Amino acid sequence: MIDHLVSSHEHDASLLLSPQAVSAMLASPTPPLLMDCRTREEHEAVCIPGSIFLTQESQQKLFSQNPELHIVLYDHQGRNALDTCAWFLGHGMANTRVLQGGIDAWSREVDPSLPRYELEIHH
Repeated sequence: MIDHLVSSHEHDASLLLSPQAVSAMLASPTPPLLMDCRTREEHEAVCIPGSIFLTQESQQKLFSQNPELHIVLYDHQGRNALDTCAWFLGHGMANTRVLQGGIDAWSREVDPSLPRYELEIHH
């Protein structure tokens, strides 16, 4: 059981890209597709410039395109995008990765002009 947990953690860690690495990739001649996995409200309030809001339609379109496409997913703090990444990988999108720490890390480490926020949890 412990071996499985360690292996799972190592696999998840291999899917994460630092904000600096993603910034460098976006500045390259062949930037990845940057996709926002948060809610529409969060995306409309603040997003990484050039990112695309992930919808059911855009996801289906991606799955029917080039499986070699490089995709970087992000969410608020990098916790939920790993699930979406696993879904993409399971659908053959082998070059899908996750922005480690999400938009929160991006705003702290790459672009401080993006406002940071806290999510309110309603019970």
